[in-house]
Amino acid sequence: MTKNPVNSTSALTNNRFDIPVSDRPIGIACSRDGKLAIVTHDHPDGEVTIIELATLKVIKIIKVGVAVRAIAVSPDNKYIVVCWQNGAFIISVNTLEVVSAIEKTGSDVSVEFSPDGKRLYFCKLSAPQLLIMDFETKEVLHSIWDAKSPQAIAISPTRTKAYFSSDNGMVNVLDVITGEVINSIEVGKNPIDVAINSDGSLLCVCDIQNKTISLVDLEDERVVSTTPVESSPWAVAISHDDQHAYVALDEGGVSVIDLNTFKEVGRLGVGRDPVDIAVDRTGSFVCTANLTENSVSVISLRSAPSEETEDFESVELQKITEVKEVMSTGIFNVTLLEKSDPGQSLEFANIGWNGEQVKGNLLYNFDVFADRRMVYSLELVVGVATSVVFWVAGGNIGSSIPYVDVWFFDEFDNELNAQHFVGTPYTFLERMVDSGRLEGIRKIKIRTNGQFLIDNITVKRG
Repeated sequence: MTKNPVNSTSALTNNRFDIPVSDRPIGIACSRDGKLAIVTHDHPDGEVTIIELATLKVIKIIKVGVAVRAIAVSPDNKYIVVCWQNGAFIISVNTLEVVSAIEKTGSDVSVEFSPDGKRLYFCKLSAPQLLIMDFETKEVLHSIWDAKSPQAIAISPTRTKAYFSSDNGMVNVLDVITGEVINSIEVGKNPIDVAINSDGSLLCVCDIQNKTISLVDLEDERVVSTTPVESSPWAVAISHDDQHAYVALDEGGVSVIDLNTFKEVGRLGVGRDPVDIAVDRTGSFVCTANLTENSVSVISLRSAPSEETEDFESVELQKITEVKEVMSTGIFNVTLLEKSDPGQSLEFANIGWNGEQVKGNLLYNFDVFADRRMVYSLELVVGVATSVVFWVAGGNIGSSIPYVDVWFFDEFDNELNAQHFVGTPYTFLERMVDSGRLEGIRKIKIRTNGQFLIDNITVKRG
C-alpha cells in the first residue's frame, strides 16, 4: 500500500491541486465550515484522510481497521460518519478522533444525515436494503427491504421525503415518516448518484449507462431535462448557491452544468478515475477522490474579489417593532432580536444626520428614552463575505453610557470577531466598524444602548 506522509501536497496549476493520499480513495466530503476535506479509503487497512483546505495539506490519517466507503458530515458540523458494509464509525470534527462505532448497521454506497441531524439514512446495495436510524439512540426506525438495490440517497430539506436511486432505472420517493416508498420516477437505465439543491426543488441524477444527468422537478416529481455528458458520470454535487452541478466523469474531468439552463457550461480537469465529488459550503472548492491515481484533486472556485455597498438610498422606508420581525434591503435581512421598551423600533429612515459618513437614508434604532437596549441582526441574503465595513453614529441624550457591541458570525453561528464601542453620557460618537478579513461572514449581530444609525455597509467577497 502506498503511504502518504502527513503535510505532503503538490500543486499542478494555479487553481487545481492534486494531493497524494493512501490507496483507493473512494468517498469524499467537506466539513460544513469549509475547512476540511475528509476522504475514505476502500482498502483493508481502513483509513480516513483529513485534508486542510486552507493549506492543501494532509493533517491527519485516522486508522479505523476496515475498508470504509460512504461518508457524511452532520449538519451542525460536529460529527463525521464513515461506513463499511456492516457498521460505521463516528468521528469528532473537533478532535478528529473516533468517538464511537455503530454495530451491524452500515453502508457500502451511501449515507446521509437528515437536515436536522437527528436521523441517518443508510443505503446497502449488497442487501439490498435502506435503513433509517435515530442518530442519538442508534435505534433503527425503519428497515426498507423493497428498496430495489439503493445506490445513493438525498434528503429533502423542505419536505418529509427522501429520494434514492436504484439500479432498475428509477429514483424512488420515500416518505421519511412512514418509511414507505410512495412514488418512483423513471430517470434512465442505471442511476448511480443523486444530489438535491438547497430549497428541495431540484434533484440531479447521474446515469452511468446512458451517460446523462437527469434534472428532476421535485414539485411535480418528473424529469424536466436530460443533459448528456462525455463519459459515464459517477458522482454529482451542487454548488452552495444552487447555480451549478459538478459531475465527476469516469474518464477524468468534472462537467459543470448550469442549473438555470440545464446545459453543460464548462469542464474542469482532475486526476484519473474521480469516483466521488464534494463542494464546500463556502463556495471555494470542488474536491474529487481519484480512485486509481490515489490522489485528491482540489479545484479553487474563488472568483476575483467583489464588493457591494448598502447605502439604503434605494430601500423602501419602513420599520419593525416586534421581536423576530424582519425587513430586507436585498443584500441583508434585518431581524429585531430583543428590545427593552415597548416604544422602541428599528427603521429604514431618513432623519437628517449629517456626519462624516452617515447621511441620507440609513438603518436607525429608535429609542424614545435614548437609554434602552436593543439587539438586532443583519444576515446576508446570498452567500458569505470575507469582510464587512460600516459606519455607526449616535449616542445618548441621557445619563447612561451609550455603547455599541458588534459580533460577526458564520453560517453556523460561530463567532468570528467581536468589537465594543463606548461613548460618554450626553454626547454622540461616530465610528467605522471593520471586521478585518474573516472567512465565511454570514451574519452581523448588533447590541446598542442609545440611539444609533448605521450606513454605508460595504461587503467584500473573495
